[in-house]
Amino acid sequence: MQDQPPEENRNDKNQTNWDRQSYKWMGVGVEFVLVIGFFCWLGSLLDRYEKTFPGFMIMGFFVGFGIMLYIVIKRADSTK
Repeated sequence: MQDQPPEENRNDKNQTNWDRQSYKWMGVGVEFVLVIGFFCWLGSLLDRYEKTFPGFMIMGFFVGFGIMLYIVIKRADSTK
């Protein structure tokens, strides 16, 4: 008969696995803000150059949002 690990050890292993999975997703919000902020900043630079405020900045927001949405969906598919 095999020795079964105590119930406590099995719960610790499950908790550790859950922690690893959750750590992968903790920085997603920060990444969203940074990427969207970067593209908005680029858009605002173009707006200053072309004097079209806020057209390019709004386009930068949607480009950044689209890129991050694609990245998050791709990550979610890879974790299945």
